[in-house]
Amino acid sequence: MTTEEFLKLDLAERFEQTIQEIKNTKTIWLLKNYDGRYTVSYDDCYCMMLCVWGDENHARYNCRDEWKDTTPTAFSFDDFISKIFPILGVGNIKSVFVSYMGEVPGMEISIADFFDKLGIEYVANDEEEVCEEPKISAPIDIKLLYGLFGYLGKKLGTEGCKNDLRLSVAYLKENGVENLDEVVDWLKSNGGYCDCEVLMNVEPQVR
Repeated sequence: MTTEEFLKLDLAERFEQTIQEIKNTKTIWLLKNYDGRYTVSYDDCYCMMLCVWGDENHARYNCRDEWKDTTPTAFSFDDFISKIFPILGVGNIKSVFVSYMGEVPGMEISIADFFDKLGIEYVANDEEEVCEEPKISAPIDIKLLYGLFGYLGKKLGTEGCKNDLRLSVAYLKENGVENLDEVVDWLKSNGGYCDCEVLMNVEPQVR
């Protein structure tokens, strides 16, 4: 099925087509960033969702805008389980976003349900809960904090890190955070001395 034909399907049809394609080829397509990470999207709670596709061309369609430097990367079921699944828990990714196509929405599904659809035996990590309460106390509303992580995930993909907190501070100011100095000090005290470190060091402690 061409990308143009795929885009004409409704959400449920695109989802079923993708799942069937993955089952037929035993291959899951991801987009890999220049820094070795894989692209994620964010749900309404600012929780991360791993983006997956069933076709190389459908994945490549999204190599634009903030993902213009990404590369479609194929994983067999075995490689996905051995190489990707273990890092999902570390990154606190609890769901996958199936066939996101730019302005055309994809479908969010839990990792357990995704594996079940594909007939893959699923062994859950410890307790899984989407948008759980933060693991450490933060001087900022949790939704704003998750929003910061989502904002940085998008901005750093296009602008890169300038070894400071300019993007984090801009987001906090735009969202009317009054205790800005306190939040910045808190980010630094948890290893977030620059924008990329907020994602690498602070986010895993929170989610």
